[in-house]
Amino acid sequence: GFCEAKQKKHHCDYPAIPFTDLVANELGKVMPSYTEGSCLERHEWNRHGTCQLLDQNDYFYTATKLTHQIDKTSLGNLIRKFNGGYVTLTALRQAFINDFGKAAIDKLYLGCQQGMLVDVWISLPANASLNMSIQEMVLQAPKINRDTKCPKEIYISDFFA
Repeated sequence: GFCEAKQKKHHCDYPAIPFTDLVANELGKVMPSYTEGSCLERHEWNRHGTCQLLDQNDYFYTATKLTHQIDKTSLGNLIRKFNGGYVTLTALRQAFINDFGKAAIDKLYLGCQQGMLVDVWISLPANASLNMSIQEMVLQAPKINRDTKCPKEIYISDFFA
């Protein structure tokens, strides 16, 4: 990360991103913190976006479209179903396997803080394209070499409550 940017202490220390209306609208649908002004999108761009070839709008547009695709999977449905409640780590992993197969389980990282799900990372290939299915992309992606810090029972925040 941080290929073209120096890491800053606070997300809002990075410059604002000049999103098109379309991208800003789509980002507001999938990143609740964006509409609340947390500046997380600035951090995400500087940490991850600067390491690839897309411009800021194309990068976030692609990310929102991929998020919509993941939302339609068993994993996305399970997370929505348990918003504001608890689900097992096993159930989350099994939902991912249901859509992507056992061979893909090492392409998923679930991160928790104080028992709450805060990160869902799904590895994608460097040449991820909206012309490929999300299943194809996950199968072509590198493994994520990171252990989950999640307990057996995970709280799913109801972000949109």
